[in-house]
Amino acid sequence: MIFPWRTDAPVYHFPFATIGLIVVNWLVFACAFQEAADLEPYILHYGQGLQPIQWVTSNFIHGDLLHLLGNMLFLWTFGLIVEGKLGWWRFLLLYLGIGIGECAFEQSVTLGLAEGGSFGASSVVFGLMAIALVWAPKNDVTCLVFIGFRPFNWDAPVLVFAMLYIGLQVALAALAGTEISSALLHLFGIAIGLAVGVGLLKLGWVDCEGWDLFNVLRGRQHEAQSELRKTRRDDADEIPLQLDPAGSLRHLTAMAQAGHVQSVPALY
Repeated sequence: MIFPWRTDAPVYHFPFATIGLIVVNWLVFACAFQEAADLEPYILHYGQGLQPIQWVTSNFIHGDLLHLLGNMLFLWTFGLIVEGKLGWWRFLLLYLGIGIGECAFEQSVTLGLAEGGSFGASSVVFGLMAIALVWAPKNDVTCLVFIGFRPFNWDAPVLVFAMLYIGLQVALAALAGTEISSALLHLFGIAIGLAVGVGLLKLGWVDCEGWDLFNVLRGRQHEAQSELRKTRRDDADEIPLQLDPAGSLRHLTAMAQAGHVQSVPALY
């Protein structure tokens, strides 16, 4: 078993939403464990029509401790990467959107089944992994690997880790054939995540600083970074500096003499 638990990706926003979602998942599990709530109506049921409330609630229900712990480790690791670029409220909308979209599709294609259902955050966290693959393929994730009963850490680029898991899900789904399996549901989440990740990147709604999957695969990440630095320098050069004695320069000099500033920053 391989569980990611941290990343070296730069985090530009504190992970309020990631932490909040983890807390909610644990609280729901605690209620179910203590039989304080009947969660059966809130899992995603097949063959019982479209139930939009289940498209939300089923993503917060887990069957056992290992199921919950594995999903929360994925959520923590890839939530840091994705929320770290988007901020908390955009990330929260993205998280809920992936879950709702996957569940709506899943329940729609299983309307003809007589029974069955699903629950858990797996499809959503696999979607987040796919987004991280598009946005930060060269950043490392530290994984806890169990060989037998002996654990050890393994640092792997997001690209390697994600491709390993995607390949595993494809193989497991192929072995299951036409059956609705966990691996197939994971692939649904991955497909949504890839579409969202590429879409937001192409629209310019996320800044990957030239290290996105497309630049990395073309070997252009350093060139893209150079272009980004040049653009920022050009933008800085366009800022007018008032040299009027009665203007900004005089004001900065007066502030420096008064001890409000230590030095006047240079533009370069």
